[in-house]
Amino acid sequence: MFCGLGDAVLKAFAAVFIICVSTVSMTGCSSIPWNSETTVLIEPSKFHEDCIQLKPGDSLLYSFRTSDPVDFNIHYHEDGKIYYPVLRKKTADEKGKYASGKKQVYCFMWTNPQKKPVSLTYSYDVREK
Repeated sequence: MFCGLGDAVLKAFAAVFIICVSTVSMTGCSSIPWNSETTVLIEPSKFHEDCIQLKPGDSLLYSFRTSDPVDFNIHYHEDGKIYYPVLRKKTADEKGKYASGKKQVYCFMWTNPQKKPVSLTYSYDVREK
């Protein structure tokens, strides 16, 4: 027995795990599906960040809306510097597409310049090359 679990429970868990791993490895997805909508509250003078790994040629589709305007960017770090391929000031509703030129971790960042909290709802999709 393992952690008080019976052999039958462990075998069932192992079978489910193998099926899940097999399904993921067989699908060979060409697209990572839209993440479910995420809603967060950004406090005054604070930010929210969400990062994702992309490969050369991947396309990142994104959409968001906020209760009040925020500063938005997509950025990445390289050789001690920060690069901003997408930079928007005081926006409350955006939809866009960004094509990756290199293997890199890209981050969405929303900064709240307001004196009150701002509600942010966003989602994204990665289309692999």
